[in-house]
Amino acid sequence: MAFKALSHFSLLTSSFQFSYPPTGPKIRLKSPFHVSELLFKVSLSMDLLSTSSPFYQSGETDYSRRFSTVPHASSAVDSSQRHVVITGGNAGIGKATAMELARQGMAVTIACRNKEKGDEAAAEIVRNTNNPSIRVMICDLASLTSVRQFAKEYLDQGLPLNSLVNNAGVMACPQQYTEDGFEYQLGVNHLGHFLLTALLLDRLKTSATPGLKSRVVVLSSAAECIGNLDFNDLNFKGPRAYERWLAYGQSKLANCLFSHELSRRCVSFGIPVTSNCMHPGVVDTQLIRYVFPQGISSNKPALFPGIRSTIIKLLGLKTPEEGASTAVFLASAPEMEGVTGGYYEDSRRKSPSARAVDSRLAYELWRVSEELTGATEALEPLQLSVLASNVLS
Repeated sequence: MAFKALSHFSLLTSSFQFSYPPTGPKIRLKSPFHVSELLFKVSLSMDLLSTSSPFYQSGETDYSRRFSTVPHASSAVDSSQRHVVITGGNAGIGKATAMELARQGMAVTIACRNKEKGDEAAAEIVRNTNNPSIRVMICDLASLTSVRQFAKEYLDQGLPLNSLVNNAGVMACPQQYTEDGFEYQLGVNHLGHFLLTALLLDRLKTSATPGLKSRVVVLSSAAECIGNLDFNDLNFKGPRAYERWLAYGQSKLANCLFSHELSRRCVSFGIPVTSNCMHPGVVDTQLIRYVFPQGISSNKPALFPGIRSTIIKLLGLKTPEEGASTAVFLASAPEMEGVTGGYYEDSRRKSPSARAVDSRLAYELWRVSEELTGATEALEPLQLSVLASNVLS
């Protein structure tokens, strides 16, 4: 089946052509790919090569041991050191981001589901950067209880927070729901991060200094352009039929709108926190690997030698370090000081879809997200809850 599938792809000098079904018309895609073309090819590869694939490894759900520092890491708070929290900082883009920010001297807190994997990543970062200020704390974005517990324990540590990188996510998974009943991609990619940001916003505010604002970086995707928000059926429990890529697009559109609205509200109320979102490109990480069958994952023996490398070349995937470069830029670059409300790709400001910057849509998503996550108590003291809507409308 794999060889038959690959025979439908023909690598050309400046474009790709394939037919689906095999007897159908040739489709020619020019490089660079538009997101819809890319998603079609990824989905096609999966459908042709396998009938099922893993998509999100289960993490530790025992919240009794949530905070750790790797061996030789300092647990003392250095008031002169800038601090960053990175969700999903144990793998892929998140780990590459953590590695580079640690190399720059920042104190890094890796927020992830699996403590063992987090500790392994932290130890690697310490070895490679000689920066001992790497912490691991458990945060399962599919559980609002876990998000609240993480935020409480972080705040109780007395740590400052200068940058928050909302990196973790899932992509194109089968239909399922979070612990709180949310469609999984919307729950993990958007709602979990919405609550996390709300709970940490006051610390971000108080950690800012004159001439040095705190920063929120939201990883979105060019897939936001295929997203659509149906506020009557956000969780695909009503009339909308679940389609994994459209659900992913919805969550990525929500990321853009959240970043846009957070920026707008912080500017309106003089809160020294910037917010920017980004498209990292299509990156060779666990996120994309879980769309492929197990046999062509990089961490498993290939069932058919050469298949994975062929598909990687076909899709033009970036390395995690390349994908992380924009996140690092937004979280730490001096030239981004005070810059807010943008959408970035390859460390350059770009224009997302019109829906991604629709202020009315962004406001409505904020209102619904605040209600669904119960974030009002954290937002109200900062005048950022929907209770301040009359000022912003």
